[in-house]
Amino acid sequence: MNIIQKRALLLDNAVILSGMTISSLARNSLEVNYNLDFAHFLDAIFTGLIFSISLYSNGCYEIRNLASGADETKRIIKAGTNSLLIIGTLSYIFKHDPNRFVLLIGYLVGVILILSGRKLLNNQLIEARTKGEYMRKALILGSPSFADETTSTLRQNPRFGLNAIGRLEIHSELSYTSQRAWLTTIDQAIDDSGVEVLIIEDSEETNQKLLNLLSWHVNRRNVDVLIAMSFIDALGPRLTLNIHHELPLMYLDEPKLSPTNRFLKRWFDLIIAGLATLIFLPLLLILYVGVVIADGFPVIFTQPRIGLAGREFKFIKFRTMIVGASDMRDAVLGTPDEDMADRYKADPRIYPFGKFLRRFSLDELPQLLSVIKGDMSLVGPRPLLPDELDLLGDEDHRRHLAKPGLTGLWQVSGRKETSWEERMQMDLHYVHNWSVGLDLGILLRTIKVVATGHGSY
Repeated sequence: MNIIQKRALLLDNAVILSGMTISSLARNSLEVNYNLDFAHFLDAIFTGLIFSISLYSNGCYEIRNLASGADETKRIIKAGTNSLLIIGTLSYIFKHDPNRFVLLIGYLVGVILILSGRKLLNNQLIEARTKGEYMRKALILGSPSFADETTSTLRQNPRFGLNAIGRLEIHSELSYTSQRAWLTTIDQAIDDSGVEVLIIEDSEETNQKLLNLLSWHVNRRNVDVLIAMSFIDALGPRLTLNIHHELPLMYLDEPKLSPTNRFLKRWFDLIIAGLATLIFLPLLLILYVGVVIADGFPVIFTQPRIGLAGREFKFIKFRTMIVGASDMRDAVLGTPDEDMADRYKADPRIYPFGKFLRRFSLDELPQLLSVIKGDMSLVGPRPLLPDELDLLGDEDHRRHLAKPGLTGLWQVSGRKETSWEERMQMDLHYVHNWSVGLDLGILLRTIKVVATGHGSY
């Protein structure tokens, strides 16, 4: 957080506290039988906390949304309304009756004061930007004429907070090696010059494949991508677009969970995985002994897999193949193709008890510990081997925007009977359309699939 974001955070929290205080004092003055007590004090603190969290989760402190005009106002009103709904829902669930007068007045006063405070803060920010302060460095990707025009627009409108520091040509038909070199040049600009924004021209050299490659490449870095609005028709439904107030540009956002959804998904994983581990603990011990009797040690098989944002983690499961089976993988299975399912069925590396474990997915139970640890989620794309990364297309890498899952759309839609291309499409569909309902639906379907052993061998 820079100094401007910190000021906005402190101002908003001071305003929320003031709003709750004003509403409580107003109720105390207007109603003779109303007395402020410790319970009312806790209600005010809890309400303020929910309001503050809602502001954060709605992007009200992201640098690109500060001083963004109508968009910032919309986010603040939405955050206040969401907090009111959350408090009402929690009150109903826990049968707690907060003071509705204090709650409503606190909401109205809080939103009005926050908007007023942001107006003053934004005026200060715009004044500072006219002096060249608090500007974000931008790298323009496009032709010299586009770069000159965009640079001139940004200089005439410092309130946008963008300072163009350089330009790179766009070449959509690059070879793989040249493509890597081009991305490396962008990385160097980000590292050496502190570039925070990439501005991309809509031209004959700009295509969806290039945008997907670039957006995935910078997704793990604190860099925004802006594109010309005339390019919107070529992007398809997978990318989220947000207008950058008065500029003829739009933000290009990768699909990702909001802070609230990440929080919900993580706690959902912890609660379900924790309970499942306790319930299946006796079964885990029995299976452990079964592997020892059937094929000796080691019982647990570990393997590097690709997780969130392309990072490797240690994948664990009960060993179902003979020792040294991983060294035989290429000879037995080869490269994924339409005949892969047949080779899986006749895999000679799986010992008899291992086939039983695989048939009912019992070998996967130790991964509950990986879910609790945070390396995996209950539901998500199945983690790939590092060697399989070379098989991914440019868009397929987007599957790593989500944590890998113990189960997922692939597992409940045919598993090893599906082709590689179908598996990638299902993974991308999950990443782009995540919801709590989708996770619950996949978990329920997983129970049926595991019970029948469909698609598992």
